[in-house]
Amino acid sequence: MTHGIVSPDHTGELEYSAVSLPIGALSEDHSAVVGAGGHLFLVGGSNGLIRQYAEPTEADQIASLRAKVLVWSTLTESRDSRARAAGAEYVQICIPDKSSSLDSRVAGLGPVTPLLRDVDRELADAPFYVSGRSALAEASQDSRSVNDLWLRGDSHLGPRGAAVEARALISALTDASFMDDVRFSPSGVFLGDLGARFFGRPIPEPDLVPASPWLEKVAQGRVLQSEHRPESGHTGRMLHWVTPQAPIDAKVLVFGNSFFSGGDHPRGLNFWISRAFKEHRFVWSAEMLDEVISEQRPDVIICQTVERFMTSVPPA
Repeated sequence: MTHGIVSPDHTGELEYSAVSLPIGALSEDHSAVVGAGGHLFLVGGSNGLIRQYAEPTEADQIASLRAKVLVWSTLTESRDSRARAAGAEYVQICIPDKSSSLDSRVAGLGPVTPLLRDVDRELADAPFYVSGRSALAEASQDSRSVNDLWLRGDSHLGPRGAAVEARALISALTDASFMDDVRFSPSGVFLGDLGARFFGRPIPEPDLVPASPWLEKVAQGRVLQSEHRPESGHTGRMLHWVTPQAPIDAKVLVFGNSFFSGGDHPRGLNFWISRAFKEHRFVWSAEMLDEVISEQRPDVIICQTVERFMTSVPPA
């Protein structure tokens, strides 16, 4: 397979050849599927994503959904109270899965899980809540296509989509107009996390890099002060940036997952948030950890989850 010679460091222009695959074709392990627009989508895995799209019809299923929505509502309200007691402002974002943002045209996969739909409705008027799905839908009206916001061979956002979600978070706190003039251009290739499930190795796709006067300015003096990696897995990973030229003079603490990523590439929200705030700490955690808040004393606390994980409500 010729794409085996293409690396993420490739800088030359690539030629691409289309290969027709039927929509609905499953990977060998049945965890991913071919969808519309050349996109690959998660369907299985430990969270059984496609099953989460089933609309409850029985009384006990409807009651169970409502109870889960109320648990999420209670959790986020508790987080807001705890943050305020610590002298911090709190923001919660739920990022949709790609199949709730794009029309996959795969039967049963979309348009949104009942749980995310109802949580979005329940928390729509909460000042601390950001609907990641709504932010992407609004942004797609101003871009060439919502397809541009997601990576094709991966389950995560592309650089444009990550910038949209980061801007939605920042706008919930303060003025985000410094992001107005960000422009993207092709550079190199990216190897996603879903292609190998079909073809035995990742499939390269064009990568994007952003540029703007803001990004150029904050690059001066920006430092990754510390990094902690757990012995196994991702939970507990910690990153700490200081960006003296950042436009927001505040200390932000984020509890999130792989959608924030490592901070070195605009596919992850850490790239954007760490360049917006003068001090930024990221903790890979589904929970909002009071001991970390007490130690770090942030001005802002951001908690993030993704749709497929919402069936498991964090204890704190």
